[in-house]
This record gives sequence, C-alpha cells and structure tokens, in this order.
Amino acid sequence: MTATFKTLCQLDTALVAKGHHGLTPFWRSTLERFYAHPTARALVARVGRGGAKSHTSAKVGLNETLFGDWKIPPGEVHYWAYVSKTKDEAAQRLVLIASMLTALGFPHDVAGDTITLSDMSRGFKVFACQVGAVSGFRCYGYSADELAKWQGANYSNPAEEVCASLGAMTITHPGARRLLISSPFGEDGLHFDSFERGDNAHQVVAQAASWVANPAGITEEAARAVEQDPKIFAREYEAIADSIVSNAFEREDVLGCYGRRLIGVPQSSSFLAIDASSLRGDAFAWVEGKLTDKGEVSIELANGWDDAQQRGITMNTVVDRLADRCDALGTSIVFGDQRESASLAALFEKRGIELKSYAWSEPSKDAAIVTLRRWMREGKLALCEHDKLKRELLGLRARLLPSGRVHYLSNGVDYASCLITLAHAQNAGELIAGTGNPVLDAIGEMLARGESFQTVVTPMIRAQGWG
Repeated sequence: MTATFKTLCQLDTALVAKGHHGLTPFWRSTLERFYAHPTARALVARVGRGGAKSHTSAKVGLNETLFGDWKIPPGEVHYWAYVSKTKDEAAQRLVLIASMLTALGFPHDVAGDTITLSDMSRGFKVFACQVGAVSGFRCYGYSADELAKWQGANYSNPAEEVCASLGAMTITHPGARRLLISSPFGEDGLHFDSFERGDNAHQVVAQAASWVANPAGITEEAARAVEQDPKIFAREYEAIADSIVSNAFEREDVLGCYGRRLIGVPQSSSFLAIDASSLRGDAFAWVEGKLTDKGEVSIELANGWDDAQQRGITMNTVVDRLADRCDALGTSIVFGDQRESASLAALFEKRGIELKSYAWSEPSKDAAIVTLRRWMREGKLALCEHDKLKRELLGLRARLLPSGRVHYLSNGVDYASCLITLAHAQNAGELIAGTGNPVLDAIGEMLARGESFQTVVTPMIRAQGWG
C-alpha cells in the first residue's frame, strides 16, 4: 500500500469522527492536486496566519508515515521530520500527532523530541531550524513550518541550508514528500523564490488568505479587527509578500505634517527633546514645541550643533543654551535618550532642570515609531520647516525581522530621533501638558489665546472670593 489522497481522506474522516478538525475545502483541493501530480514531490504553500497550516501538514506527515511504501532496512527507524523556528514550536506538532495516533488506535512511544510507532520502524522527529540539528537520521519526508520566518545569525534565514540538509536525509527515499508551508515574510529567501517559480515538474504551489484556508476558524472581519496596519494585514493575513526593507513613514504622511493647522488650543506648558552626541561627528539636535488640548503635537523649532558647529563647543555650553531655551519655554524638563545621560543629567540639574531619559530598545523604538505614525495619520503632528529633519523622516528605513519585530536603521538620524524620544515620553505617560494645577492651566490657555492678563485673572480672583 502507498500513501495517496484517498488514504489521506480516509485518515481525515476517521480523525473527524474522533473530534479532530477536518481538512478545509482549500486544503482538500490543494492536497488532491498535489497527490495527483505525477512527478512533483514538494508542496510550496503561501498561506495567511491561522490558516490551518500546521494542522494540515501534521495530517500529511501522518498519512505518509502510516501508509507510505518506504523500504526501511532491518534495525533502522526512519522518520517524518518536522522543522520549525524553535524546537518548542516544532514540539507542539508532536503533541498533536500523538493525539491523532491515539485517536486512530496506533500504539506509539513518545521520548523527548521523537515519536516511534510500536509496530512499525517509523516515527516522527522534531528539529529546530539549524543546519547542525537536521543531520544524522534518515527521513521519508519533512515539513518546513513557517520557513519564510526562520532566523539565524545576523538576521539571515537558514532555510536554504536547512532544507538542503533535510534533502540529504531523504536521499534513500526518492519519493519523499516535502512541505514548504508558510505565511510570507519578504520578497526573497527560499520560500519566496520557490513559490515564485510556480507549478513545475518538481513542485505544486498554492496561495490563500487566512479566511480562505480556514473559513471556520477565522474571518476577514476578525483579522482586520486584530491588525489595522494595512501593510501588516496584507502580509500576515492576505498572504501577500512584501519587501522586508521599507520606509518607516509613508511620504504623504510626512509631507502632510508641514503647513498643517492644528485645531486644538495650545497648552500653557511647552516641551524640549534632545538627541545628544559626544560632540564628535554626529549632531547634537533638539526640538521644541507645544501640545494642544486635543492631544496634538506642534514642533515649532528644530535646531542643533552639526559636525562643523561643534568645534570649540563644550557640553557646558550646550546645556547652558538648552537651559536658556527651557527658561524661555517655561519648562523644567528635557526629554532625551540614554546617550550621555549621566553627565547631562548632572549639568542640567545645576540649572534646575530635570533630564528624563529613556533607554531605547527594539520594542520601545518600534512602539515609539508606531506612535509617531499614528500622530501623522490622524493629523495630530505639525512640523516646522527644517530640511534635515524632513530628509531624515523621509529616509528612515525599517527592516522587518522574522520575529515580527521591526529593526529601524536609525544610525545618523539625529533630528528625527528627537521625535522618537518625544514619542517614548508619550508612551511612558510623561509628555503631559499643563502644570497639574487646573486654575493655572486655565490661565495659561486663555493667555495663549491672546487674552490680556487682567481680563483673565481678575474674574478668577473674584470668583474665588479673594478680592
């Protein structure tokens, strides 16, 4: 007997009778086409998140293990290999397969990362996506789970090397089937390149959005509620590959911040944010501005000391100049990142100013840029004209990592870094307008609208019974 689409359907029917989910219409038609192909032994599927990929590949591995016509020498055990980003993720499939074997009544032993069938010299083995891990065993097929998002050293994807090693492990089984099933990541790598080659003598390809691959498990509306960023939604749920390096901000969003008239009333307090340097090479930059009562952010000045301006300048001179700006703005707080924060905090303290610094990390930077992007798209950020700030915002690049996080290529981005620090302050709940005293804040807001001091203060004094 050999593994066929018919045996897969029989297996699926038996598992459904025991309470397991059945193959969806998309997967049933895709696997029928795959098994009917006379020569193709690889299935390359680009499918959105939640699209029943792992569950389906487990059933194919089970079909090949239970019904495949594999010649295994006496004394040896050969395996269906399951490879994922980490062994823990791959091991989750081991739990599922063990549950399916129990439901079907096939006795088996589970030991570590291996399942061995009690009455057959066959089993299942899980591996992490490392070349050194996938060697030393014989396999009659494998599943490469979410291989578009595997990550090795230096953000590289080891899928090509790992799958080459897996191919060598199947060398004694010419009919071994290979499942390369993943949601998309970028427009490069083994999974992308294989999919783009389309159907041929060696492979069958298929593509489906999450709700098409698994209509009972996910809807388009639910996916849109979870992910509202259109680029991420297209990649993760519609299964549309995108470049892994892109602009951090859309050009029209950045340009829309210039000449923008905010609708809120400016608050009485102002802010100042810096991007410090050691005064050697990159700029020491700052931005200043105000918030409005509508949660809008107005950047009214961007300035700093570029490389040529730093000659003969000391950190004391820089702090004195910034402290003078704080006095003019009526603020006693400066926002900054962790660079030079210890020495700067001491210098600012001498002028009665507190330096609030934020240690940037990849997650915090990502969250800050998401905040900036939201300000831009909601029309809540107004920027003063400043050529270098504009160039930096338009040129800031983002590299998507397989983990789903984004690495921003922000080296040498000085003025835009001030805005990123400002967004850190916002996310920390520390970019707060006003003094905290409602009477003083009300006075400040009315004065900001151009009303005279006497007109504003006299009625308040009388209302309080002070005179």
